[in-house]
Amino acid sequence: MKSAPRPEPKTASADVVLLQPGFAHYRTEIFQELSRRHDLVCVYTRALKTYPGSERPEGYRFLYAEGVSALEPLAIFLCLLRLRPKVVVAANAGSVEATIARLYTALFGRRFVLWILEWRNPDFANGSAWRRLLRRVKFIVSRANIRGCDALIAMGSAARDYAISLGTHVDRIFTTVNWSVDIGSASDAAVRAATTHGGFTFLYLGRIIDWKGLDHLLRAFAMLEKERADVRLVVAGDGPFKEECSHLARSLGLRRVEFVGSVDPTRLGEQYIKADVFVLPSCVRNNAYEAWGLVVNEAMSMSLPIIATTAVGAAHDMVEEAGNGFVVAEGSDRALYEAMSKILGLDLAAMGRRSRQIFAAKNRVDAVVAAFDAAIGGIPQRAGPD
Repeated sequence: MKSAPRPEPKTASADVVLLQPGFAHYRTEIFQELSRRHDLVCVYTRALKTYPGSERPEGYRFLYAEGVSALEPLAIFLCLLRLRPKVVVAANAGSVEATIARLYTALFGRRFVLWILEWRNPDFANGSAWRRLLRRVKFIVSRANIRGCDALIAMGSAARDYAISLGTHVDRIFTTVNWSVDIGSASDAAVRAATTHGGFTFLYLGRIIDWKGLDHLLRAFAMLEKERADVRLVVAGDGPFKEECSHLARSLGLRRVEFVGSVDPTRLGEQYIKADVFVLPSCVRNNAYEAWGLVVNEAMSMSLPIIATTAVGAAHDMVEEAGNGFVVAEGSDRALYEAMSKILGLDLAAMGRRSRQIFAAKNRVDAVVAAFDAAIGGIPQRAGPD
């Protein structure tokens, strides 16, 4: 059985509590900096829900508030009662964490800060009557939490515009971009040029699930492969949709597609550095979509041009049309093919450098922390290090 990391000693209280469902390694630097600036405790509501890799929380105070299924809300609420925070920050407008945070702060006159990535309304027309009802109830809760928060941290312009559309006043919104670990360096383009195999490699990297749109990418690549002998597609990752996509590649007769399987999180750079263009073909399916897509940030940190769809949250902020890539209509094989064909006629090295410049300008810990500071508001920062 997978064991959870041991939390730091429990604290009697905290000015700021940050509720998170599980540990995500790429947020460590943000939480460490926030902890240096505020009396903060990160409360993980599910200790064993972690992102892949061996990294664990460190450099900030944390603890777990775990319940059993229906008891989880009670466990979170009791944890807040014990810590007595002045500010509660919770992510995902429709989550249990956000709803309990709003209840606690309303009862005790505390500040509720909501942190969102979501940027589109669900589809209420499809699915069984029961699923449509659950979807509508969750939307009502999400909308109430968005409207009812004291401050909202929007991870991206799409999330900001969505919050405004639901009635959040712009003065209560603090916008930043979703932050990822920098796995590249300014010299990556030169390294890539020195290790090139000849021809052009398109890369897909991520979980292989239906709403990631890999099937659209395979059909688009089939059109391109018929026209050019100097292109290949590398698919890195695994998931429940992989077998269907493998079958599709065989049925299309694709000769230059390679499925490399799961990638060790510590070795992601090895995949990016072999590529010439990164493609994230996500689409909207069964109400699932790419709220952000941190692989876009990662690929840009490795100086790669980007092709993404309108269903990718990161595309709204990180991709400049023809500057460092293209944003195409989601769910369109033809649009993906045309972008892939067009980008090969451009200066990929220059586009890659532009990706790196945009990444350096926008993917900044200090900008994310500043948004949190502004949203937390009114809580004195620490005078110095612990």
